[in-house]
Amino acid sequence: MLGVKSVQMLIQQPIFTVYLTSQGIELHPGCEDYPYRQALHSCKSFELAYEFAQMAAACRNLPLQIKQLPTVVSGA
Repeated sequence: MLGVKSVQMLIQQPIFTVYLTSQGIELHPGCEDYPYRQALHSCKSFELAYEFAQMAAACRNLPLQIKQLPTVVSGA
């Protein structure tokens, strides 16, 4: 399990990228060339990248996966 500092470091990544895969839409911290993934959008804001990923998934009727970002539990 990631600690608070790890979570803060992941959320403060300098860039976030949304990818299209055969399995759906993926949101990753950073920007890398991954095999079998097409980059759709990159930005510095997690919130804007997440909003774009949600719209891309809805428009294509595909599932959305957030990679390498932990789930934040309310009240933790």
